[in-house]
Amino acid sequence: MVRRRTKTPPPDDFEERILDIDVVDEMQGSYLEYAYSVIYSRALPDARDGLKPVHRRILYQMNEMGLRPSAASSSAPASSVR
Repeated sequence: MVRRRTKTPPPDDFEERILDIDVVDEMQGSYLEYAYSVIYSRALPDARDGLKPVHRRILYQMNEMGLRPSAASSSAPASSVR
């Protein structure tokens, strides 16, 4: 049996406000905000160490796996299994 959801009525003091906006203006503003966020969080190197977040994650994982310049080399399948 499928349960049917009953819609709960809005509270008595609820006032519905629908704003008419221009879709083009909203998309341009939202995209610009998103682009700044991406540039700040992903594309710019950090001033502390000069690394981008993706490079920092790669180096961290390599350290966790014991892949260091001084370590003995191993075959690719053995290092990817860890």
